[in-house]
Amino acid sequence: MAQDLESRLDRQNRYPGWNQDVLDNAAITLIGSGPLCHFVATALTGLQVGSVKIVDNSRFNGTPQNEFLYLDNPIPAAESKVYVLKDILSTMNGKMDIDGIHSTFVGQLVKDSNVLVDLTNNPGSKSRSFRFAVQQKILYISASVDRTKGTMISYDPNNPKQNQPAEGDFMHVEFKGQAQGAIPSGVIAGAVVDDIRRMLFKLSPGESAATNRIYYNLLSDARFKPTDDHEKADGSYYKDRKIAVIGAGALGNFVGINLALLGVGNVTFIDYDIISNSNLNRQPLFSFYDSVDRKKVDVITDILRKINPKVKFEGIDGKIVNSNEELSDEDKKKGVKPVDLSYLFEFDAIISCGDNPDVRLTLNDYVSRLRQTQNKVIPLLDGGTSPKNGNAAVYIPGINACIDSQLGYSAMPRIKQRCAADDHAPSVVYTNLTIGSLLCGELSLVLAPGMPQMPIKNPLFYTGISASRFGLQVIESQRCELCR
Repeated sequence: MAQDLESRLDRQNRYPGWNQDVLDNAAITLIGSGPLCHFVATALTGLQVGSVKIVDNSRFNGTPQNEFLYLDNPIPAAESKVYVLKDILSTMNGKMDIDGIHSTFVGQLVKDSNVLVDLTNNPGSKSRSFRFAVQQKILYISASVDRTKGTMISYDPNNPKQNQPAEGDFMHVEFKGQAQGAIPSGVIAGAVVDDIRRMLFKLSPGESAATNRIYYNLLSDARFKPTDDHEKADGSYYKDRKIAVIGAGALGNFVGINLALLGVGNVTFIDYDIISNSNLNRQPLFSFYDSVDRKKVDVITDILRKINPKVKFEGIDGKIVNSNEELSDEDKKKGVKPVDLSYLFEFDAIISCGDNPDVRLTLNDYVSRLRQTQNKVIPLLDGGTSPKNGNAAVYIPGINACIDSQLGYSAMPRIKQRCAADDHAPSVVYTNLTIGSLLCGELSLVLAPGMPQMPIKNPLFYTGISASRFGLQVIESQRCELCR
């Protein structure tokens, strides 16, 4: 079945106040073609903005690093990167007008843009684009990342507090000449795309663009401050690790991209769902070719192997349960296969990307009981999102509070057979991009030998309501019987 470009927007259109007409008429210019651009451009195809221009003068010179959109396509040396990106992104969403301009930034090329986004690590480019945006009163975002940290800031000419923005705040000179890493690119890209949306229309009266610099830093104990507390660890140990990802949907897509770019040795996805058109607004790996009506685990592993053939990706078509008796009548009618929890015993970590509390509680109970009964510790990482917010939590049995004690899933209401009823909550791409990348950032610390940098003990959160966007959620609750 071919993509239905209308029903693919169903989930985000369900959100109160969502204004797809504004997005359909938006003209966005991205400056740069590196990993940060790849994540931002991918998310924009999910939102389905009207037009996207990518301006950059880079050419292929060897194997691309962390630039996942190229997959394993043979690309001639010296080919312009923006021309290849144009073709790939046009395939991912045929309703958008996408153009590649092989050039350094020149204002005349982008004078019809609504939003100008500089995603380079080049202060000279940022100076030129910033001055043009201020002169023309164009919405502007400047973002930069390296391998462990990233930052962004926005200029909104409609905000009276930014009548005289300081150019130095937008240059990000500390990133000059640095290679862009995957995880910081994903985290910052999610915030960038959220700011693009909020600059174009608001979902709540209190929303505003990020007019002060936002930071993400894997080397900081606080994660969202620029100062380093640790040195970067060697990442060669990833290739020997085995990770289970429960759920191949929105979070699973971005977790998968990051795991491929990290070079984790073995990754197994467990999911029983089939791809629908309405998945495509936030599950970009299913947009590279006609994948509707196919199993998610089959498509996600196929695409991720193209991003990194050195990683062993496997997909299991099934649902995690304690026993076959736990399958619902609806699941049995659909022929859903049970996957016993004991299958997870040999993994080095589990990432929960499911969309209901029951799966999370089942996994939480499993890793807790393993430590109590067999003295085996399997870290559990858990993510959840909404159109405005998201959180990422880490549970290492014996070290910190369990996922339920941190986030209170056992107190959340249940929605019976939500897939059969087709009553999924609204969902958008940028919070899933942000949280999926945060999860993989914490995983990189969980996997480090001896854990020289302790993964976070309290949940990380992203919220569109706070001016700082990111933070640590302080948990005051007592530990439960599982994690005492």
